[in-house]
Amino acid sequence: MAASALTASSAAKAAVVETFNLSGKLNTAFPFGSLVPFTGTFELDFNDDFSGYQFGPLMITVQGHSVFRQVEILSAAGSILARNSNGDTLSLSFNASGTWTGFNQGSIGGGVVIFNGNSGLLLGATGVIARDLADPPIIPQVVDPPPITDPPDPPPTAVPELSTWAMMLLGLAGLALAPRNRRALAFLGPRA
Repeated sequence: MAASALTASSAAKAAVVETFNLSGKLNTAFPFGSLVPFTGTFELDFNDDFSGYQFGPLMITVQGHSVFRQVEILSAAGSILARNSNGDTLSLSFNASGTWTGFNQGSIGGGVVIFNGNSGLLLGATGVIARDLADPPIIPQVVDPPPITDPPDPPPTAVPELSTWAMMLLGLAGLALAPRNRRALAFLGPRA
């Protein structure tokens, strides 16, 4: 019972999944090699506020064959490094602004491939990396500043009750009359 409640609560905090599409043509033997088409997709699992992400599934297909399935490095600064179980790698560079925020599409402009022990520059690599526009846009959640409130009222000052005022006035009057009474007693004293 507790496990199902825990699963339900973690499902309520689901991250936002963004899908990106790759497509283009590679040429490893420029200028005489033929252009080889490639396509692919990868996913990034963003936090709910887009402040961080984790790699999701990746699939890059070359000439209809699934070649790369694991993303190693992905940077909004403009690079992706994919790997397969044989240790082959594909590195693509694309133009980007340095952040995923607002990223919709970038042009692939080159890269490096290591396949079956052979390596080479991807001369003439062209293509695009584009965000699936059906997914929510990558916009970090802006935390609203706390509302401006009036400062708290100062603590109330004590106001004496009416009887206290009367006692204070009687006390002041008594202090004012005290010297007169002494003079009157001093005046009566020698006569008596």
